[in-house]
Amino acid sequence: MSQATELRALLSKLSQHIGSAHDEHASLRLLMRAERWRETVVAAAKAGGGGSVLSPSDLETAGERLDRIAGRLTAACAALPSPAGFQRVRIWQMHLTAACILADGCANVLSPATVLTFGRCVTLVLGPGRLLFNHLATDSGVAATLACQAANYLSQLRLMTLLSIRVRRCDRKGRDEWTAQLAPPSAVVAWLEAATAALVLAHPDPSQTAKARADVTAQLASLIHILVTVEYCTPYAAAIAVSDSLPANLVTLLVPAIHQAAVVLQLPPERRSQWRWCTWDCAADMAAILSSNALAGALKEHVSPPAQDDDAGSCTGEISSNAQRLLATACQLMAHVPLDMADETPSLLGLQLRYFAALLSTLCLHAVVAVQAPTQQQLAGQWGTQHRRLLQHLVQVLPRLPATLQLLVQGGPLQHQTTCVADLSRAWALAANLLQALLASCRMTVSSWPELSAWCAACTALLKGHALTAELAGQYKSQPKEQDAISDLEAALGRSAFHLASGPATFAAGQCASGCDAPLPAATVSAAETALWDLHTAQCRSAHRQTADRIDDIWYCNLDSTNQTLLTAWRVHQCANQDVSQPFGRHGAAMAAAHCQMLQAVVCNAGHSEAVLQQRILFCMSLASAIAVCGAMCPAVLTLYPALVDLQHRALVADDGQASHKWVDMMLCMAQAAAASPHVTAHMLASGAMETMLQQLESSGALGAALLGAQDGSLAGLLAAAYQALACTADDVLSAASGGNTAVTAEELQDAQRSLKAVLDSLNADLGVSGGGQPSTAAAATAKVLREEAQPAAGQLAAALLMLWTQPDQRKEAALELAHASAARSCAYLSCSNVCGGDGPAAGQGVGSKRCSQCHTAYYCGPACAHADWRQGRHGRVCKALAGARQAAQQQPSPSSSLIRTATCAVQRTMSQATELRALLSKLSQHIGSSPSQIASLRLLMRAQLWWETVVAAAEAGGGSVLSPSDFEGAGQRLDRIAGRLTAAWEAVPSPADFQRFHVWQMHFTAACILAEGCANVIRATASGLTAATVLAFGRCVTLVLGPGRLLLSHLATDSGVTATLTHQAANYLSQLRLMTLLSTRVLRCDRNVRDEWTTHLAPPSAVVTWLEAAAAAVVLAPPDPSQTAEAKADVTAQLASVIKILVTIQYCTPYAAAIAVSDSLPANLMTLLVPAIHHAAVVLQLPPERQSQWRWCTWDCAADMAAILSSTALAGALKEHVSPPAQADDLRYFAALLSTLCSHAVATVQVPMQQQLAGQWGTQHRRLLQHLVQLLVQGGPLQHQTTCVADLSRAWALAANLLQALLASCRMTVSSWPELSAWCATCTALLKGHALTAELAGQYKSQPKEQDAISDLEAALGRSAFHLASGPATFAAGQCASGCDAPLPAATVSAAETALWDLHTAQCRSAHRQTADRIDDIWYCNLDSTNQTLLTAWRVHQCANQDVSQPFGRHGAAMAAAHCQMLQAVVCNAGHSEAVLQQRILFCMSLASAIAVCGAMCPAVLTLYPALVDLQHRALVADDGQASHKWVDMMLCMAQAAAASPHVTAHMLASGAMETMLQQLESSGALGAALLGAQDGSLAGLLADAYQALVCTADDVLSAASGGSSAVGTEELQAAQQTLKTVLDSLNADLAVSGGQASSSSAAAAAKMLREEAQPAAGRIAAALLMLWTQPDQRKEAALELAHASAARSCAYLSCSNVCGGDGPAAGQGVGSKRCSQCHTAYYCGPACAHADWRQGRHGRVCKALAGARQAAQQQ
Repeated sequence: MSQATELRALLSKLSQHIGSAHDEHASLRLLMRAERWRETVVAAAKAGGGGSVLSPSDLETAGERLDRIAGRLTAACAALPSPAGFQRVRIWQMHLTAACILADGCANVLSPATVLTFGRCVTLVLGPGRLLFNHLATDSGVAATLACQAANYLSQLRLMTLLSIRVRRCDRKGRDEWTAQLAPPSAVVAWLEAATAALVLAHPDPSQTAKARADVTAQLASLIHILVTVEYCTPYAAAIAVSDSLPANLVTLLVPAIHQAAVVLQLPPERRSQWRWCTWDCAADMAAILSSNALAGALKEHVSPPAQDDDAGSCTGEISSNAQRLLATACQLMAHVPLDMADETPSLLGLQLRYFAALLSTLCLHAVVAVQAPTQQQLAGQWGTQHRRLLQHLVQVLPRLPATLQLLVQGGPLQHQTTCVADLSRAWALAANLLQALLASCRMTVSSWPELSAWCAACTALLKGHALTAELAGQYKSQPKEQDAISDLEAALGRSAFHLASGPATFAAGQCASGCDAPLPAATVSAAETALWDLHTAQCRSAHRQTADRIDDIWYCNLDSTNQTLLTAWRVHQCANQDVSQPFGRHGAAMAAAHCQMLQAVVCNAGHSEAVLQQRILFCMSLASAIAVCGAMCPAVLTLYPALVDLQHRALVADDGQASHKWVDMMLCMAQAAAASPHVTAHMLASGAMETMLQQLESSGALGAALLGAQDGSLAGLLAAAYQALACTADDVLSAASGGNTAVTAEELQDAQRSLKAVLDSLNADLGVSGGGQPSTAAAATAKVLREEAQPAAGQLAAALLMLWTQPDQRKEAALELAHASAARSCAYLSCSNVCGGDGPAAGQGVGSKRCSQCHTAYYCGPACAHADWRQGRHGRVCKALAGARQAAQQQPSPSSSLIRTATCAVQRTMSQATELRALLSKLSQHIGSSPSQIASLRLLMRAQLWWETVVAAAEAGGGSVLSPSDFEGAGQRLDRIAGRLTAAWEAVPSPADFQRFHVWQMHFTAACILAEGCANVIRATASGLTAATVLAFGRCVTLVLGPGRLLLSHLATDSGVTATLTHQAANYLSQLRLMTLLSTRVLRCDRNVRDEWTTHLAPPSAVVTWLEAAAAAVVLAPPDPSQTAEAKADVTAQLASVIKILVTIQYCTPYAAAIAVSDSLPANLMTLLVPAIHHAAVVLQLPPERQSQWRWCTWDCAADMAAILSSTALAGALKEHVSPPAQADDLRYFAALLSTLCSHAVATVQVPMQQQLAGQWGTQHRRLLQHLVQLLVQGGPLQHQTTCVADLSRAWALAANLLQALLASCRMTVSSWPELSAWCATCTALLKGHALTAELAGQYKSQPKEQDAISDLEAALGRSAFHLASGPATFAAGQCASGCDAPLPAATVSAAETALWDLHTAQCRSAHRQTADRIDDIWYCNLDSTNQTLLTAWRVHQCANQDVSQPFGRHGAAMAAAHCQMLQAVVCNAGHSEAVLQQRILFCMSLASAIAVCGAMCPAVLTLYPALVDLQHRALVADDGQASHKWVDMMLCMAQAAAASPHVTAHMLASGAMETMLQQLESSGALGAALLGAQDGSLAGLLADAYQALVCTADDVLSAASGGSSAVGTEELQAAQQTLKTVLDSLNADLAVSGGQASSSSAAAAAKMLREEAQPAAGRIAAALLMLWTQPDQRKEAALELAHASAARSCAYLSCSNVCGGDGPAAGQGVGSKRCSQCHTAYYCGPACAHADWRQGRHGRVCKALAGARQAAQQQ
């Protein structure tokens, strides 16, 4: 029928239902029919064609009829008693939902002309809809979970939303009529009040309520959004505002929803599928509602802190947790709203930004008022934590500022949306003001390195936003409202940028002052440097952009912030490298070039030098420091910007040390810059800046002493290093002097060099004796020595250097260096003022970035900058040189590090590997005897590391110079002597040790170990050419580890004065451990004599174990360092494991293993280290390889080493103590990596007394163990056919299976959730497959007793565990079915459970076919009963998922039924075991009878083709006789449900007498029958009535067969039987409806008697006719084809398949060996054997052509 005809039929049917007492099933069918009609209408409306469209008259008529239906529903509701019955309210609710769905379908196709006439149906919502919500909110007797009521909520809300949207398109007159008559504000608000109250008070249901509530809330938001934002809805907004409960309830609903939306919308689109309601439109609707005037009061009350005793909560600075979280949500929405849809839907994006901005404005305004607290509370920091959290949220959202403003400026997609401009400007201004208030209120600053990067990114965004705001202001000059908002934004951004930029500078200065014990992680350094570079770029460009007509506070602040950012980058470099001599990097040179150009243009060229130097002392300090640091970063700038050198000196003179703390920072920065670059030292000497600096130090008193006497990075040491650099540069100076290129002679320069060196040697000796700490007088003397004695000689060298560097060719090189530095920037034009240009600071970053077409090196942000750089002559002079350098670099690739490049060239140019080794050993001996500086020791260590890399690479490649045996022997002897000297030197060190001296000594020791390790690597690589004598001679160097190595580790573990973080000590640990591993491996390859000598003399077990004890203790006791300790500890632990594994597993190392076992501390410490590491490895090694890169130590070899150690005899006692529960244990640990050892212990522990079993004392522990075993058994693959590991693997799996069985038996544990059901089924499937594989394995090892015994134990354990585990899913599903499922299960949960059960059932059926059935024992019964229970469990999952037994089961259900019936036919009937089964096992009889009935419901064909099973079912019922009550209840329910689902089951049960027996048992069951027959949900009487009703509905087929003479009864007899059956069923349904489903014992017996004596004879005649019809030849062919289709759904279509391990799943086509029939292309087989057997037995041959035809027909249609 057409859409209009169907609509009229549905309306008529609905009217009839309201007037009569229809049952729930009929109402549900009507509701589903209405839903299908609505889907059809909506699809036709969206397509714009196809299908008939409703005419205006149809819509008018529908509106009138729906209005009348609303009145009748209202009257019906008013007539309901209170409390109302659940069933009657449910039916009434379905009627209302159906009416709303029909109205919803009509509303989708409404035209403006028919809106008002059809709009009368709004009474459905405002009348019965409101009454229903009131019932749900107040009547606990009818209230159900929200998931159950969601359809009604959604239907009403969708209808109201559609009507509201349609009314918007009408003219003003139509909207006024709608508001005044059809939907007045008072009625709409009353309905909304009832709806929100019912939604808030809905009963909790964890399984589905969250999703249902979210769906309803999203639909509610779309409606409320229209009412509070659309202009014509102003009366509705006013009514909402004055409502008593609606605003508060809306806030209660919308706030959690918008919180969830902010989280979900950050996920990738593919992960949002389960939150379909969550869209950006929905989030914008909720934000608009929360920020509207209608909810202003409720929102204010929600975000305000609770009232305090003094009634001053609003003035204390407190911000409630609600306000904090809501502000965080608003920030997240603004930060992540997708701006890429602006090109397609700019209006939609504009609305979203407006609503999010409005919410952000509202919350920022509230927070600004709260933050402005009294000064006392600001200083006390009462709310510091709250304010810091707010600040973090704002810092996270500010980077989105430029992108949103860019959409508003000229050419942006939102350019002409003026309302969006004002709202966005106001929101960002308030956010900036809040940021400024937070920074000022609590004096907050950066607290970590990652936070530094975030603050820099936020400050960069503020500067870019400030520039964009200036452009935006020019476009809206004529619009006062927008102009005011933009002006406020510009001012707020400028102030906030300055305040925020001070945070990173303060943090970096503090970190530099306190010192960094360990180098920072590379990722942290890279992120901080990039963020600082980006911020500095924006600051420099902003300085060029601003006009400098007058100098005010803002001008100074911005310039000072730029200086501070540069200094912050310098301090990050210092903390990262801990050595100022390290080169800064390309980005440092770029920053220096840009900074100097900015200072030259803004200060020098603009003529502001005098003003700067006269007014701002603090600025002078940062200016002087910044210029010095620029010279260290890029020395060329000092040559090319001479005015800045003079400016630096004048800034120092203007400062005069007046501000102590800033002065300290300035002195340190300038000294570090001088120590880093001779250029800085030379320019400072020539300009007089060094003289001024030393004078200030000399007269500084205590402050100078603190600077000069600091232990780490002392000023005196830095200045001495700076002068030392000049002395080292004397060769270039002397060369220039000899050529007459300087103003002094070579003799004068040599005298100056000698004089300077003598002064520095004396100064270094004084500093070494005093340890760096000096009193005030000594500090002044040091400064005086530097100024009066060292400076004159250094000045001569500096003057000569400057004359050399200022020559024309040197200036050209400086210009090229500066060009390379500028080419690293995103815009190579150093005077660029494009603040928003590029997406990053580096070259090539940004959409508009263009590269110079000639040199291909310099990038520009646009043509304007490129032309300006060329016109000013900068790039033109170096373009060709840059091109040449680029070509040369491409032809000759440079190494990754300049330091490695220099050192490598030196090594290759001067000496071979052996010569370099001898030189390094000599240098190391000299260092140990003297007192070298820390920098010299570090250089020696790096040189040793470089030699090690070179020698290892040559050894691995098989080329390069190889060390000779004499070299090895000599190195071993010298390293032995060095070890002795190191030991003596360390024993002379006082305790606690001086950190600096300790650090130098440690570097010497590490260098020695590295040299020894390099030699050991060559020994290992060239083992064939070396003798045992050579190995032993070099092996003397083991004293390095056992002597000073042990002392070092002992000090690290005990001396807090020298203890550093593990990251700092990792190089030392690894060098010792690698050396010991290499030596042990090499000795392992020698003969027994060499190994005995090694063990006796060079490395006795006591010494080795003592060293290992010290190493393990030092690692365990290392101080925590969150940034890197985890990675460092893992690396050290992995290397330690490789050493210990050799000692405890290799045969010649037995003395070492014995010594480890008797050690007091080593085994326990090894447990402490290895257990967390193996846990970590077990997790990491499950990740994909590409995600394992950050855990390089974590390999399968490393995990195997740790497992070998933990399961070794040496650690047996420690492991037992570790896993044993303490006296009062609340945890039982389990480690899957050591399965054999730990399962054995766990089995003994689980076998506790019966009292504890029943009390469930260890239930939680055992369940956790069980989950580990379930996961382990699922992942376990087939057993490997290797003799060496068969016994071990078999024993391990047998212990695991025994532990599984013990856990199941000890605490009566079962499945507790649907996902756990899937896991248990998968585990049981794995056990069955393992059982089959074990049987195969046993045949291969008959002649090997050890393996045979282990395999036999495994086979028995797997068989027992499979039976015990299979009962868990059955028990859980039965319980869920008995308690009822209020809401349908999720589709994913159902699919997973059904697949797991199908896979388990397949394995059980195949296992039953595989087993021999010569005798029937307990195991035989248990396995068969488990198979029946699995089938019944699948049926119950289907029942809980669909809540309607009439729903078809699915293709996999038919496949399970076919396989089950074939298994029963073969194992029970054909094998002749029927009598034995029926006589001995009552419980099995029950599951057997139920399973046969369920098989008929899943696949009706099986009852026709397996008639013996029908008889077996009846006999099982007779044998049962209701003796076991609980099992009997389950059986009755399953059989009744199966009968209700399929007329075939009912007919066969009637014909075989099973129905008669079942009703007799019910009739005589007493109270148990009453409980069954009287249950409200799924009552047995109702199910049997439905089963008989199905026969009545099938009467047409019976009568048609009778009229054709195809049945044993005539047409009149069948009609009479049909009428009799209808009458009995109507009477029974009426009785059940009156009693509400509740029945007493007597009434239950009466109901059973009525069914047996009155309904059964008539039903029997119909059943007999049906069976005669179904057993005809053509019907049997159809049944055979149906069975073939069912078997074709299996992975093997042969129903008697016994290949338990065949396929990777139960479905067709799953598995590597799966093959498809070449003729029908439908049936799959697990192998040729099954295919041939199925064909030989005639099953597939009879239906192959029919299957092929069906497949072709399906493809064509």
